[in-house]
Order: sequence, then C-alpha cells, then structure tokens
Amino acid sequence: MAEPAPDSPSRGWQLTSVLHALGAGRRRTRARPAAVVPSLARPTLEARVSWAGHTTTAAHRLRERVDSLDARSRAQVLDPLGAGSRDGTVRWGDDPARQVDQRSCGGTVLAMLAAQGDPALALWIVTGEDVTGAEPVARPAGPGGPRSVAGLRLPVLALHATPLDRFHALAAGLRRAATHRGPVPTWPAAWGTPPWGAARVARYGGERFTHRMIDDYQADVLRRVITAALRAATQGVPVPLYVGGDGSGGARSAVPRHVVLLHRPDPAGGLRVFDPSVGTVLPLEPEDLARPGVPREAYGGWSHVCWALLPR
Repeated sequence: MAEPAPDSPSRGWQLTSVLHALGAGRRRTRARPAAVVPSLARPTLEARVSWAGHTTTAAHRLRERVDSLDARSRAQVLDPLGAGSRDGTVRWGDDPARQVDQRSCGGTVLAMLAAQGDPALALWIVTGEDVTGAEPVARPAGPGGPRSVAGLRLPVLALHATPLDRFHALAAGLRRAATHRGPVPTWPAAWGTPPWGAARVARYGGERFTHRMIDDYQADVLRRVITAALRAATQGVPVPLYVGGDGSGGARSAVPRHVVLLHRPDPAGGLRVFDPSVGTVLPLEPEDLARPGVPREAYGGWSHVCWALLPR
C-alpha cells in the first residue's frame, strides 16, 4: 500500500470513472443466487476438503493431522481469518499475516482467500505438511521438495521456513500466476496485481471468480456490484476489493491502490475486512460500502471501492 489518501471526503476524478465513461466495464452484474457455502454452513471437515477439490484420502489425512494440533494451530487451519487475537490481528504461527511490500497486497489477499477456503492448504501454511499428494509430506518442503501444494505451484522453501514464510510464498506464487501467462509476464511487477489477473487465479474452495469495475459515482453501477458482493459475503464467500483515492489527492491516488478482503464470518454478525497492510481484520458497516469519498480504516485509509472480484 502506498501513502494513505487524504483524511477528508472527496469527489475528485478516478480512473474507473474515466474508463466507465468510455464504455469499459459495463457488463451487468448478477447477484449470487441463494446457496449454502460449506465453510459458512460449518459442515464436516471432510466436506470442506472435498469442496476444495481434494480426495477422500486427503480428507482422512487432514482430519488425523488437525486432531493432533494444539488449539491455536488447529484454529489457524480451520478458520484463518477467525483465529486472530482480540485486537483482530490475523496470524500464521506467531507472526501477523502482513504483506511483504507495497506491491504485494493483491497476492496476500489471494493467499488468504485460498487458505480460508481450503483447510488442506492452510495446514501446509501452518505445519509445512501437504496431505494432498500421492504420498503425504511429513516435513516442510525444502530444496528439491514439492513445488505443488494443494494444486498450487509454489516456490521451493528452505527447511527452516516458518508459517509466515510459507504464506508469503503462496502469495508470491499467486501474484506471479496473476501477472504471467506461463513464463511470459503480462503485467509490470511494479504495478501490483491487476484485477483481471487476480480474478483468473482467485480460488475459494470450489468457487472461482470474475471481476467487475466500479464507478462509485454511478449509483446504479455501485448498487449492483455492492449488492453482489454483500450477497456473496453473507453466504460465506469472501470478496477481494480494490480500493483507492481520487484526483483530489493527485493522479497517483486516482487509480486502484490497495486490495482488501471483505467477509462475513457469521451470517447474523457484521461485515469484516482483512487489510493485508497491517494483517488485521476490521469491522465495516454495509452502508459504508455504498458511501464513496470518505477515507476508511478498513480500506487502509483509502476512500473509494474501485474494483471487485465476485464469485462466478
């Protein structure tokens, strides 16, 4: 994340407003149909593993391993976003789940989204063990070790890697996948993670994603996208949101600057936003999503929602 947006309401120009005026991003947004998402309905662990696309054997291995973990590690595997401390800090092991630099917020959010929806992947982050292979890996991946975990290709890690190291490796792998087609880069690394690339690689259990640009000064556009995002979050599917400022803070503020993760851990509870710049889950009122131009802590200090990744 770059420097925060000005601490006052604003209505300057935005890149998404300009693109929308030119005719881009006008696909209709359909609200997600009513459905029960396994992670929200709290089914068996085996059902969640199956929903994420893994085998029955992997589910049995995961169950045995989870039952042997201490309470904190078990919570981080089963509900990473909900296993935070009282101050809302999300941790992997002992370390806050923060992005590594100003350009890695998108990859960090994609990694948290994937881990929240796949307990086998979360187990690998916490312990270094992959229960999804033909043979279980009973030690952290080291040089020459597996580069594919829970169906995702990841960098090789040192044997002394921590849970946070593995989380950052996952984030880097997803960011690279979002900015490359095979070995060919399709987006400058200095510009972060583009929403269309992020949508292509985003995963949450069995869910895959599409992207929608938002001109939040167009009330009908904003309403459709926010309604779809709220419907998904209420049904248990977290939604990555790109946020930024506007031209009142300079041209650099008028483009998407940061990525956060909207979710609703309890259908009867309030909305929460995971901000990777601080590794913290923060509350957000639903009406605030449709109120542009006001800097919000949950947006990392930015004031506009610019883009959303929605479940297909």
